[in-house]
Amino acid sequence: MNTTTNPFPAVPLPPDATFVPDQRFDNDGERLFWGTDREGVFTAGIQKADGCVRARWIKIDHHVDELSAAEARQYAARLIAAADELDRLAGTESP
Repeated sequence: MNTTTNPFPAVPLPPDATFVPDQRFDNDGERLFWGTDREGVFTAGIQKADGCVRARWIKIDHHVDELSAAEARQYAARLIAAADELDRLAGTESP
């Protein structure tokens, strides 16, 4: 009987992860996760199989075009909130 052992055991998601497209780790021992979604501005990152987060970034979900001044300010506020979240999380993670 052939059995396959998962080389990457169950690893808790980062505390800010809200969605993981695939719970499994890839061949490099990494998986993608998405964080807080702020109406098209969201955080994302890569978690390694040892549980640490290798990288985080801000993703813009859709093309933004032809904004009014008020809409631009709202969009800017969402970007700033996402940047603040990444700064906060960077201070809580070990290298």
